[in-house]
Amino acid sequence: MTTEAANLRAMPIHEAPSIPGPGRARVPPPARRVRIVAPALAIIATAWVATLTMPLALGVTPPAILVVLPREGLLAALGPGVRVLSDHPLGLILQSDDPRFAPALWRAGARVLLPAGLSGCAPE
Repeated sequence: MTTEAANLRAMPIHEAPSIPGPGRARVPPPARRVRIVAPALAIIATAWVATLTMPLALGVTPPAILVVLPREGLLAALGPGVRVLSDHPLGLILQSDDPRFAPALWRAGARVLLPAGLSGCAPE
């Protein structure tokens, strides 16, 4: 066995030189794959939350609203007319007859609001 062949055997597989051929793609090392996939997943998650939040920002009022990680005293700041439908580990599902309920939640200190109670949305 030559010295070069012995050196190649001792190398971890992601450091060994690859010989691309027809139908063979070079697989990047694991750390590089994480650097590629992690930002892509963050962008997808941000776009998903922005897409769900957009109707609330435009004034569309769903049957209920999920307040993600609500601050202390949020319900006290809202006043009467707000019903708590459910308390989840992720947040509160609230309902109100006020058509301007989402802006009132943002003024009261809610950070992230998502529609709830619709098919395909947060827990119904």
